[in-house]
Amino acid sequence: MKLYPLSPTSKSAVNIGKISRKFRLKILTPEHTPLAGIIVLADGTPDDYVVALLSYRLNGEKVLGVVKPEEKRLGVFSIIPTILNVLREGKIAVLIDQENEDLNTIFSEVSRRLSGIGTIIRDIVKEERLWVYKCEHSIKKFQLIVIVNGLSEYTFKKHSIEDHLLKAAEKLLKVKIDEEDPKEGWSKLRDRQDEVFRQLKDAKNLDDIFPQQIKGLKLLHNNPSFSQLYYSP
Repeated sequence: MKLYPLSPTSKSAVNIGKISRKFRLKILTPEHTPLAGIIVLADGTPDDYVVALLSYRLNGEKVLGVVKPEEKRLGVFSIIPTILNVLREGKIAVLIDQENEDLNTIFSEVSRRLSGIGTIIRDIVKEERLWVYKCEHSIKKFQLIVIVNGLSEYTFKKHSIEDHLLKAAEKLLKVKIDEEDPKEGWSKLRDRQDEVFRQLKDAKNLDDIFPQQIKGLKLLHNNPSFSQLYYSP
């Protein structure tokens, strides 16, 4: 799938452009209409690099907007009314790190913040780290796909997109993971990060490394009906 940065001069847009050029992903497009959906990054880097790589791996010609708002973490849900003004098909995916919060607490706060901006939640499809909300805001109906980064198989003191990158290093480069903080662990691999990204570009299967991200972005890209979500594998 192709990416269209909504803020072309932002750090995340620059990072996506940089990794696209370095690894010849060819995922950026100047064409912004029609957008099949919008990806919102609640955290910054390396989430932007991961979205770039997964967009390349998912392939396809649909164009998705991508933005890292000035608001941080759960604060990004306040910009949903603005996003709906530029989005034709009404599908939004938000990627957010779990950090040290309980998953149910995060999803409850998402629901609270949606209500706070006048959004009505009609239905929810729930998985452990992936919730899909069927919503209405004003006269516009939309689906909100909330993807919480992290892997429960690791006993880190907090969880983030770095969980997935460390698993990639462990699986693809045979790196031993013994850190309590995934961000620190990923930082210590600074000299091998490009090698991890290169391996991710060409790996046969990423579903066990980025399970919720791939499923969530496929929902954004492939446009199933809401009822089909209950039966999707």
